[in-house]
Amino acid sequence: MLSVITALMLIQPYQGSIPTEEVKAVVEIVTVMSESNLLSLASKRKYLLRVGKKIEHLHPLDFLKVASISKPLLEHLRNIQKSTVKWKAFVSGISKGFEEVCRKENFESELKDFCLTLKISNEELSEIGKKKDWENFVRTVIRQAHVGMDSMLEDNKSFAAMPVNPK
Repeated sequence: MLSVITALMLIQPYQGSIPTEEVKAVVEIVTVMSESNLLSLASKRKYLLRVGKKIEHLHPLDFLKVASISKPLLEHLRNIQKSTVKWKAFVSGISKGFEEVCRKENFESELKDFCLTLKISNEELSEIGKKKDWENFVRTVIRQAHVGMDSMLEDNKSFAAMPVNPK
């Protein structure tokens, strides 16, 4: 788990570097949602809301970047996707962020940067984003992220070039 967090701390977001604590919060949310059954997840709701409060300002593309840059977290996202209840909660949460940021004039350029970083199709995501179909948007990221990520994850130089600015 620590190696995943260490690798994720080196991601460069759109508003500067993602602080270590925010990366840990994303990892925690995705991991807890994935590994918990519905009954235990209900008992962890307040905890997840507290953790989520720490990153509510985080750009949803940065959240997805952190969550999809490593194989273990991609597997957690796929596990969340298998549970209708978990998936609807996850998509509902991230959709609110997308609704807010897609109104910005620079969302298209942020999306291009995001797609370049993850080596996924900007054209497809851009079309889905224009329709504001955030569930399909996240599904597409999850589906495409693994295609280009293997070489990026194996090449530690890709991470070394990205600055870190922990708080």
